Amino acid sequence: KPFRLLDLPHLFQDLFHQFAKAKCGTCFQTPRTPALCLLCGAVVCANEPCCKRKDMGECFLHTIKCGAGAGMFLMLKTSSVVLLRDERLAIWGSPYLDSHGEEDLWLERGRPLYLDKSIYAHLARLLLDHRMDAEMMRSGVPNEKRIRGHVSGERVRVKDLLLGGMRDVGLTGIWGDEVEE
Repeated sequence: KPFRLLDLPHLFQDLFHQFAKAKCGTCFQTPRTPALCLLCGAVVCANEPCCKRKDMGECFLHTIKCGAGAGMFLMLKTSSVVLLRDERLAIWGSPYLDSHGEEDLWLERGRPLYLDKSIYAHLARLLLDHRMDAEMMRSGVPNEKRIRGHVSGERVRVKDLLLGGMRDVGLTGIWGDEVEE
């Protein structure tokens, strides 16, 4: 059977509701910042101290177990995808677009978001073709990742995307290191 990423529903709101009450497999709590592994479908705590081990956050630890150091997580409160490869991270953008073909990375506009199968297939090819490193190198400055979106070219901080717009909350980075303002 050929490799495929997790099958995602056509509507983002269906995905959100499907995993809204999902528990993390490590702390058995409902994550405040849930991340869905696109390789296996596990929900893990992103950016939360409860699952941190030896200064490594749950997304990073899960990536080691699940993808041998390479992982893709859909952030359920922002619709953005986080790429992890060894100790590198990049915010990639969203495979879900509105009816105008635009991303809504903070889920602020209230429009339905639909899975763009070509974008999602491109994500799978990044992993299969071992091109995640090259894609992540395009992310720019280490503390200010560039969205690898298909519409947006604005620069955002990692913390902004991981926290779903709660820009004033001081938490640690996705795998445990401090995220600079």
